[in-house]
Amino acid sequence: MNTLKDPTHAFMVGPKVLETGGAGPLANTTFAVKDLFDVNHLKTGAGNPDWLADAKESEQHAPCIERLINAGATLIGKTITDELAFSLSGTNVHYGTPINPIAKEMIPGGSSSGSASAVAAGSVTFALGTDTAGSTRVPASYCGIWGFRPSVGRITTKGMVPLAPSFDTVGIFTRSGAMLQSVFNAIKDPNNKSQERPIDHVIAPLDLFSLVDLDVDNCLRDAVRRITRTLYLSLSWDNVLDIKQLKLCQSAFRRQQLAEAWQSHGMWIKKRKPTLGLGIAARFELASRTEAPSEFESTQIRHQIMSTLKKALIPGGILILPVTPNTAPSLTMSGDEKEALRQSLFSLNSLASFLGAPELVVPVECSTGTIGLGIMALPGEDEILTAIAEALDNSRKMELVNANDPRVVPQL
Repeated sequence: MNTLKDPTHAFMVGPKVLETGGAGPLANTTFAVKDLFDVNHLKTGAGNPDWLADAKESEQHAPCIERLINAGATLIGKTITDELAFSLSGTNVHYGTPINPIAKEMIPGGSSSGSASAVAAGSVTFALGTDTAGSTRVPASYCGIWGFRPSVGRITTKGMVPLAPSFDTVGIFTRSGAMLQSVFNAIKDPNNKSQERPIDHVIAPLDLFSLVDLDVDNCLRDAVRRITRTLYLSLSWDNVLDIKQLKLCQSAFRRQQLAEAWQSHGMWIKKRKPTLGLGIAARFELASRTEAPSEFESTQIRHQIMSTLKKALIPGGILILPVTPNTAPSLTMSGDEKEALRQSLFSLNSLASFLGAPELVVPVECSTGTIGLGIMALPGEDEILTAIAEALDNSRKMELVNANDPRVVPQL
């Protein structure tokens, strides 16, 4: 452990042993956590120097970290995050941008950029991020690794800096589907029971696939067909939600996310006047002027969309959908290009976020690079997706891009 290195500039603290795991299902594994989680005797920095300066040393680990250590995993560091987790690019004006190990001139994706980078580089066995609007799903797609956004409430967020608590989840990054399942089983709330049902078909929403770029469209569609064949499921291409419902979902989610972000951090921002990156500052300024939908309005919209989704998925269906419109874009994107990309990412990721649903990210190798494909179930059906992760992983272990590559990306 004395030779631990950080080749991708992914760590805020470490890599060094912070807490050694013992015996358990995760024995002999190492992990890192996004710098939004409390780690005993350390300050939580949340990607901003002023936040770090104001923070007090944590007196205990966040419960999710404690569970992983009790399961045998060794904690070796805290990773860089976009400021207050309020971005999807993975860049940080204060601490730099973690390197994307599979595309060094491209962004790693955020806001869990450091965790994704560390896993993709093989610096750790797995890592924790967070996911509010795609902050685990997007960097998993861009860095060519497995990612998982659990249902809201399946993993406790206690001891984690919030962004929009109604949507915040603890995210998981791994280099294999089997490890993803093991980590989730170790970290999930034992008192929050899973919901399971037989799965016999997959629906690929044409409206969402229409948003991906042409250079990855055929690759993703081929991967959809291969995945469904591997899982022995039938496949249909259909418009699950109409455009009006999708826009309603995105608008309601965006308004509520902005309002909750200001509720979480507005008082500190007004009092502290912290130095924020331009994009983050603009986002919080917009948040300060955004009124959340009423509880009644939000509930009505969620009920409407959930009813439509259940009609499509019950009794035995799941969704398979794009996570990002393309492989990782350039580090030299302009501010306007970043904002345009952010809107596109919102369109692809807001459905699971707004409904509090789980989504698995499976890495797919295309001619232009690696990109993630999402598999989404209904809220509470996390174990359906982690079982799929293990099944896909087991079926592809002989089809690695490079058997000596620490990324262990399956060829799908």
